[in-house]
Amino acid sequence: MQIFFLQMRGRKTVVIDLPDDEEQRRREKLTPSELRIELLKKGINPYKEVQPRAWQEAQVTMSSFYAVIDPFVTPEPEETLPFVGAGVDGLKMKGEELKVQILSFLYSLHGFVSE
Repeated sequence: MQIFFLQMRGRKTVVIDLPDDEEQRRREKLTPSELRIELLKKGINPYKEVQPRAWQEAQVTMSSFYAVIDPFVTPEPEETLPFVGAGVDGLKMKGEELKVQILSFLYSLHGFVSE
């Protein structure tokens, strides 16, 4: 019965690893590469969170031509705003059509009245 209580009491105790000051001082003097090797010997991966990237490379071919492929054509100065000119031309044509319709109506009306 007494052995049972000893085992139960043993489970209640917690073993705490206290920091070793001498070990910490020795680690501070190590270079980064030596520290990394020491951590790897203990089974600790110092670069666990910082894994190397997986590079995905693609071939790029740069070539040059000795002649101009598409020569630059300067826009003509009179067609600076083609959308504005088209609207004005359309209005002028519409105005001429209305004048012709009015004159033809008046002409036919005057001819009808005189007969």
